[in-house]
Amino acid sequence: MLGRTPANSEPLVLGGDGNTDAMLSFKTSGIFRSNVKVLQSIRQGDLIGFVKDVDGTILEEGKASQQGRVVFLRAVPYVNRVI
Repeated sequence: MLGRTPANSEPLVLGGDGNTDAMLSFKTSGIFRSNVKVLQSIRQGDLIGFVKDVDGTILEEGKASQQGRVVFLRAVPYVNRVI
């Protein structure tokens, strides 16, 4: 299985300006929950995810600032607010 491409599939080639430092930032601390998957296509304004408190209350939503594809997702769900 490894190293083989499924029949009838084209390889996905991503391009861009190389800026992988741009990311979604939050003003609150809490637990991040993603609403998207890696390599998913998104449009400007789409909900990327949200930060919740320990009670499950949504504190802040994060939306896409532009169209593109999701390349990275947080591995650690805890978010510290940006100062």
